[in-house]
Amino acid sequence: MTKTFTCYHHRIDQEYKEKFVNWATASGLITDYSVGVGEIDENLEPQVIRRIIRDRYLRDSEVTVLLCGLETRYRKHVDWELKSSMIDGNVNRRSGIVVIDLPSSESTSWHTAFPDEKKAIYADYEGTWTTISTKAEYEESVRSSVYL
Repeated sequence: MTKTFTCYHHRIDQEYKEKFVNWATASGLITDYSVGVGEIDENLEPQVIRRIIRDRYLRDSEVTVLLCGLETRYRKHVDWELKSSMIDGNVNRRSGIVVIDLPSSESTSWHTAFPDEKKAIYADYEGTWTTISTKAEYEESVRSSVYL
């Protein structure tokens, strides 16, 4: 199983985080290395919180999953968690990053990587899905969806 740190807006997107982690863990895809609700005192200085996250949670993770909701970009720790995931530091090593757009992100397209992820994360979506199997197909889909 992949050691996974999940990055998200704790107050707004907790339900999605729990659904994702429960599904991916039960499916044998991940071992969860995420910060749980209440595990870190929110009254600590931001640098202390960041050090705790780096030293206790990101340190052994292999992949960071960003659950991207409507207000995720406003979270002070999200940028830092992503940056910390992208660099080889003294304490933690670089890890991969996977972005999952949540329904609240108001994205015009959603992407899934795992079997049954559509049902687990986008259960309310009733539209159609397109399968993209190659990088060229993906690049073409992006080109055709960009409006200049």
